[in-house]
Amino acid sequence: MTPQQEDKQIERKLRAIPVDAIASVVAEEEAGMQAVICLVGDLPDFVRPEGQHQRSETTWDFDPLEHAQIVRWLRAHPERVHPNYESAVAFVRGRSSK
Repeated sequence: MTPQQEDKQIERKLRAIPVDAIASVVAEEEAGMQAVICLVGDLPDFVRPEGQHQRSETTWDFDPLEHAQIVRWLRAHPERVHPNYESAVAFVRGRSSK
């Protein structure tokens, strides 16, 4: 299967899954990593209030459908979409100070 065919297949599957179906996975991942998941640039990333950036492997790194679900969920929550890591850290810090 070509990458384009695989992308189309993922898009078709994604349309059948409600956006919020991944919310529990996001919450579980965040609790396990003690971080907030944000879309930084175009990639989901764990963001900690102390600002340390540590790349971690997750199940969505190996599952294109789960990755697409995470990205779609994050885009549905614009407060979690940031152009760079520093912006995401500022959001997380503001969120944790409440």
